[in-house]
Amino acid sequence: MQAGLGHNDPDYRRFAEAYLNPANLAQPGESLQGAKVAKTYENELATWLAERFGFVVGGDGGPGNRAARPQ
Repeated sequence: MQAGLGHNDPDYRRFAEAYLNPANLAQPGESLQGAKVAKTYENELATWLAERFGFVVGGDGGPGNRAARPQ
C-alpha cells in the first residue's frame, strides 16, 4: 500500500491520521474526497497491540492516545 506517501519519504503521520481516526470514516454515499477514507483501522490496531504485546490503548483509542504496557 502506498497511501500517504510524501514527496521523498513515507509520511507515516499523515497515514496514521487518516486511517486511525474514526472521524475520517466516510458515511455511505459520502465522497472519499479530502480526508475521508472507506475504512479506518483503529480497532484492529488496538486488538493487535493487545494480543501481540499486551499493550492497552487508553481513552477512545484515537491517534493522540498512548499505548500502555501492563505492569
